[in-house]
Amino acid sequence: MGTNSADMLSVCLIHKILCYLSYGEAARMRILSKTWLQAWLDLPNLEFEVTSGMSITIVDEITNRYRDGNIPIDKFEFHNYTKPDHIYPLIDRWLDIVLQNGVRHLVYRDVRYSTSYPFPILKFVGSNFLRELILTGCDLMHISLSSISYVAKSHSLRKLSLSCVRLDMNMLQILLNSCPFVVDLVIEHCTGLKSIELLNLCNIRSLTIRIHQPVTIQAPALEHLTYSSYCLKQLHIIDYENLKSLEISYMEVSYRSLNNLISIPYCLERLILANNTVSKFNVCRS
Repeated sequence: MGTNSADMLSVCLIHKILCYLSYGEAARMRILSKTWLQAWLDLPNLEFEVTSGMSITIVDEITNRYRDGNIPIDKFEFHNYTKPDHIYPLIDRWLDIVLQNGVRHLVYRDVRYSTSYPFPILKFVGSNFLRELILTGCDLMHISLSSISYVAKSHSLRKLSLSCVRLDMNMLQILLNSCPFVVDLVIEHCTGLKSIELLNLCNIRSLTIRIHQPVTIQAPALEHLTYSSYCLKQLHIIDYENLKSLEISYMEVSYRSLNNLISIPYCLERLILANNTVSKFNVCRS
């Protein structure tokens, strides 16, 4: 009896192959052989879409198996389509499991952009493994700032993305102070922010801001800035000597403001403008 060619690959190599596929595609590959099935059962990348009671049960069973087997988790991506808040204790438990199993990349997304789920942010900023945290649609204001006596610093986190998240400047400052080595920061359409002051951010290299409140930026290492607002006058950059790429969109841009942008000194190599007046054009410095 010939050897199944699908069994000739090691579990480690199969893991690498499966990680290039979506979770659904990876699940279909488990029928190839027992080796592929075993590789799928302890796949380090998990991706779930919770839409009903059945999908809740599936997520619960899988995360419990990872907990009981102490199976490492590299990436956990969770898309929440449910409305009732009775699922929130379950989400808390699933997040505890992936955190205990050393998750490095975490994506939580409420597809309704609801900010009702109180994401346990302080647990994650204190992680020694997490490198990427992407949040869409959750509440970070459920924590009483007066009750916070100490917040552990994350020396591993490199990307922090906050979209449609409820927080204020005090909480944002706590997060930034707790994650001093973040190099990629995204802040989009967050409620509760009356203004944004990003000061003394020495390691930020890429910054994306989509918000209509005033923004002040002091990030000497900043190389790439994407900014979207109603008015360019809301943006104040204190230090941009290393800025190489600047993208401005969805706003009124006066000729004076445009001239100031084009005449930015130092290292600016690429300027992208997109708005109702000038449509979109690129200015590249050769």
